[in-house]
Amino acid sequence: MAEIAPIVDAARSPYAARRPLPFSAVLLEGGFWSGRRLVNGLAALPHGHAELVATGVLRNFARSIAGERSGYEGKRYADSDLYKWIEAVSYELGRAGKRGGEIESALDGAVDLIEGAQESSGYLYTYYQVLREERDRWRHLDTDHELYCAGHLFQAALAHFRCTGERRLAGVARKLADELCRSVGPGKIEGLPGHPGIEMALVEMYRAFGDPSYLALARYFVDARGKGLCGGASYNQDHVPVRRAREIAGHAVMQLYLLCGAADVYLETGDSELLGALERLWDDLVLHKMSISGGVGARHELESFGEPYELPNDRIYNETCAQIAAVMWSWRMLLATGKARYADHLEWTLYNGVLSGVSLDGTAYFYPNPLRSRGSPRRSPWFDCACCPPNVMRTLASMHSYVATTSDGAVQLHLYDRARISAALPTGERLDVRLDTDYPWRGAVRIFVERVESAREIELSLRIPGWCRRAGIRVNGRDLPGPIGSGSYRSIRRAWKAGDQVLLDMEVAPVLYVAHPLVEPARSCGALARGPILYCIEQTDQVEGASVLASTLAPGEPIGEESDDSLLEGLVTLSVLGGGSPAPASESEPLYRQRGASDEPADGGVPFFTAARARGGGGGGRIPLRATPYFAWANRSPGPMAVWLPLEDR
Repeated sequence: MAEIAPIVDAARSPYAARRPLPFSAVLLEGGFWSGRRLVNGLAALPHGHAELVATGVLRNFARSIAGERSGYEGKRYADSDLYKWIEAVSYELGRAGKRGGEIESALDGAVDLIEGAQESSGYLYTYYQVLREERDRWRHLDTDHELYCAGHLFQAALAHFRCTGERRLAGVARKLADELCRSVGPGKIEGLPGHPGIEMALVEMYRAFGDPSYLALARYFVDARGKGLCGGASYNQDHVPVRRAREIAGHAVMQLYLLCGAADVYLETGDSELLGALERLWDDLVLHKMSISGGVGARHELESFGEPYELPNDRIYNETCAQIAAVMWSWRMLLATGKARYADHLEWTLYNGVLSGVSLDGTAYFYPNPLRSRGSPRRSPWFDCACCPPNVMRTLASMHSYVATTSDGAVQLHLYDRARISAALPTGERLDVRLDTDYPWRGAVRIFVERVESAREIELSLRIPGWCRRAGIRVNGRDLPGPIGSGSYRSIRRAWKAGDQVLLDMEVAPVLYVAHPLVEPARSCGALARGPILYCIEQTDQVEGASVLASTLAPGEPIGEESDDSLLEGLVTLSVLGGGSPAPASESEPLYRQRGASDEPADGGVPFFTAARARGGGGGGRIPLRATPYFAWANRSPGPMAVWLPLEDR
């Protein structure tokens, strides 16, 4: 397969500590992520196109071509939904090759519409072309989504060009980028995108085409924050310059897309002050404002971050797009620094925060992702604001891009799955390896060296995840000496030869997590996990009469494990003893009781609380609880779900 540039093409970025492999250099085959991507390609992408047709997104481009001035359908940012879908389909074709199927015909038809809707000046934004006057263009950057949609067009066009070799959509993107650079920036129309996203896209355009005006405009959009060009509000990160920001704030997706762009600017400019701010803000995210699932954005109000430790359970927002944005940011931080904590975050969020946003069959989605449910949230096939579904599609279609990187004389493995990796190093060496594993359900990863082109030693670095308590490494059957610490990389430097084998064996055992005491909804609670997989308790799995929302966990009890093929091949469920009422609480039971009190009414009526009388028998005993991976919840019978359960008093 011909070499295809990475999705974040920092391979030539002068300040990258790690260099991404070409898109075509990693092949996932038969493991966890290839299974999810297969569903994405066969089910999600056709489903997405049908929804784009049904909701009128494609018709908006046809109206622009026809010169119609009314009838626009959907949100003013609906163009971006099509662009993300194109990006996903392009990645799928880059992996599988063009075969002339229906999805390719749909892609070609979409490109025809986009190319036809673009004006001779390069301008393209169907909401304005159909509904607004020409004089409005580039004049409402803080409230409308011209730049947001342009950014997604740029990313889609680059994916399409890189993965199919066709230049039409790339030509559209360049014409629009040139028109944007002529119109917006210092000494022109000075404004900022209300919704960031174009910053990273402009840097990627610079990487692809070498035009310095693209990088200059991206840097302007990053550095002009905090000067009131977006009204000075924290909602869209205009309250303080990025370099001076001390905490993550505002709309979660907007904030994280902005920081992705800032990281890309650093990778091209080496601006150390910018990198320092990014590291400071990332620390604030993971120390104070991230759910245990990796979800971010606590508040439904304005889809925003809350205060430090403001992380509710049933009312947490955790938009699927925000979790994807967090993965995108951590990937860029990993490329910039090479630090294992960014790969740890990326892995955990992919398995838990991102995958929870899509059903196992790939055709239904969550917008918010709560950690506790009374049974009402169900996934939807689409949304009026449909940003999340095609965002999931493009993420799954490009999953293999996060597996490995290189640096001078070295190859780093970040994610583990069944894969073939062909790593051409910046210094001219080559190391091809095959990974065989049942990860994340099993901790053994076997690495087979298949091809070596080098006259000297090559360093192979294996990430030891932060969740891992114990790990061992054997090279050609011999134990690797020295410490192996979690949350770091263990490097093996040697003159490799074809046939060499490495075994990384990580203990994957159930554990109980507790939260910082200031996370009030999780105080005195526990959450189950196993390896990189977070678990939850769903009502459908419990013994008859048991209530998830009335249950507790018994700390210190052994946690059982069992493979279950009914949800996903090789899925592991957990079993643990809990406590609480063995039957659902009665609707006539008082809302509040003194501890140990009876619920017998004093006057034969219905009390609203019960004073302390000795409570009779019939209370709760130990009950078995069955836990399943959080990402797979809400795929069966509707009912209550909880990630955090109160811990019984010892």
